[in-house]
Amino acid sequence: MPGMLTIGAVLENAARVSPRAIGATLDEDALTFAEIDERSNQVANGLADLGVTRGDRVLWWGDTTLDAIPVFGGCAKLGAVFAPLNARAGVDEIRPVASYARARLLLADTAHADMAAELGVAFTPDVPFGAPDAPAGGPDETDPHVIFFTSGSTGRPKGVVLSHRTNWLRTYPSATATSGGAGVVCMFPLFHMAGWTIALGAWQARRAVHFVRVPDAPTLLDTAARHHASRLYCIPAVWGRVLEHGVGGYDLSALVEADTGTSVTPPELLAAIKAALPHTVTRVFYGSTEAGPTPSGAKS
Repeated sequence: MPGMLTIGAVLENAARVSPRAIGATLDEDALTFAEIDERSNQVANGLADLGVTRGDRVLWWGDTTLDAIPVFGGCAKLGAVFAPLNARAGVDEIRPVASYARARLLLADTAHADMAAELGVAFTPDVPFGAPDAPAGGPDETDPHVIFFTSGSTGRPKGVVLSHRTNWLRTYPSATATSGGAGVVCMFPLFHMAGWTIALGAWQARRAVHFVRVPDAPTLLDTAARHHASRLYCIPAVWGRVLEHGVGGYDLSALVEADTGTSVTPPELLAAIKAALPHTVTRVFYGSTEAGPTPSGAKS
């Protein structure tokens, strides 16, 4: 329904307004907003061909790859619930999570296909693609959109369910402070809630999100320089490694925001970031978690 706050509408709006603009990159690969939207339609129709319907849970078990994006978008358009699994976990760790999710289907990349076969959930090692047209029907904004699993600090990961409306509002640009320019560098893997939060914030502003396979200092800095990114998002521990590595030799002149996210950030680290990147705004959020930053943060 037009005007509803659904995640599929975010992708459709970006494709309509900025079809040729880059929406996501990883290494040398890139997807435009038109490609993201069309491939999301194809996955939605491919899932429907496999019998997935509105409200069904679809697990994704894979490394950070651009293939995850149309799975995320396809579930959103069909009304299925996207549930990414920790790509670094083993079968014994994933088995209770998969059982708890009561999934209709498990999609796995090549690296996880053999392990996926051990879980007793119907799975396919290939992302299903169908017709490129927008799927019929679709979700209501109050329908569940994603299930993210916590890191399991109590020894048992718990599922956090977000509706389309909730995820739309919590990633609206004014809430996530996505800057202009050429987008944001994201250090998080795509089984992590924060990775999709950053991506949706960027896509709502029709900006690119630049993913990395390994969030080490050279990769993050090289990615920011190569894409002339305007925002670099790192947790404090990673900022510490970035500063230890040094920012010299990287063209970070386009960088506007040095973002520490929602983790507690020592004042001395903020000062060190500001000293290393004096032309940026250092942004830190308080009173929140990675599940949804609140724009009550301090700028320096």
